[in-house]
Amino acid sequence: MKLSVVICTHNPRPAFLSRTLDALREQTLPLSEWELLIVDNLSDPPASTLASLDWHPDGHHLREEVLGLTPARLLGIRKSRGELIVFVDDDNILDKDYLANALNIYHEYPFLGAFGASIDAEFEVDPPASIRPYLENLAIRPATRDYWSNIKRWSEATPFGAGLCIRREVADLYAERVQGAGLRFSLDRRGVVGLNGGGDIDMAWTSVSLNKGMGCFARLHLLHLIPKERLTEAYIERLEMGSGYTETILEHEHAEHPNAHVLQTHRRTFWNTAIYWGRYLRSSPLGRRLMKARRAGNKAAHEAVVKVSCIQAAGKPVKQTGHDTGSRTEAQPVSFKGA
Repeated sequence: MKLSVVICTHNPRPAFLSRTLDALREQTLPLSEWELLIVDNLSDPPASTLASLDWHPDGHHLREEVLGLTPARLLGIRKSRGELIVFVDDDNILDKDYLANALNIYHEYPFLGAFGASIDAEFEVDPPASIRPYLENLAIRPATRDYWSNIKRWSEATPFGAGLCIRREVADLYAERVQGAGLRFSLDRRGVVGLNGGGDIDMAWTSVSLNKGMGCFARLHLLHLIPKERLTEAYIERLEMGSGYTETILEHEHAEHPNAHVLQTHRRTFWNTAIYWGRYLRSSPLGRRLMKARRAGNKAAHEAVVKVSCIQAAGKPVKQTGHDTGSRTEAQPVSFKGA
């Protein structure tokens, strides 16, 4: 099996999921060359009642009983057989040649461990003018050229989770590391609770640990369906807080020194503070709220990092949980319930 498509879903919109599957049915890559796994993460009603896979000879419904995108992805990694895994969200409409192009890129760029797409949006309603400068937060990023990088830093080469393509060896290493790291397990959302993200970036950056790079390609194109509920200032603000949490955890978990981010926090200079407040004063009212939200996410993550570092220094196990922005990592010994 060359390629696996994994759709992780929790209470999907039936109309959106139907369009996602319709686009997959129209792929130019022969069905014999890829499998399709739908990982249902505690949906009610079950996703299997909403989506028939009879049309695909290698289509399978799976059920993940631990709520959260991370456990769902881990199950998809474990059960899939492809050398290339393509994560498709339940609101993604892939171009007809998406899977064929993904497989070609897999062969043409063996030095890339993870790569992603050019993403346009279809809005249920027109976005308010106030949030238009921040639409990239909704995983919208049209690309007119290709980018790649082997540096663990957010850039145009960092793929989003929508349509993310990841090599088997990278996926397996990511799964191994996440299973043993409570903080990394907390990077993605759990149902409708919290808007943490970052598991996609974590996977992409894991490729660098294998001396591979990551990239985004213009020929990989998909449409992201955006419901009206996400087109509010309040939603964007919650996303920004989750992004603040994510960036801090990623900096810590991917640092060469295990406590590098904790140490760096104490080295911030006067100029960092001056730049922040200069930006704050020049920002719109929404921009200021977003800056505060991101800082709150940074703070929550930093506190979690310090707490976990202290627990580990004391030789105690860390509770591995789905983590909502602003909550705390538990200190008491517990058993981990794997995906």
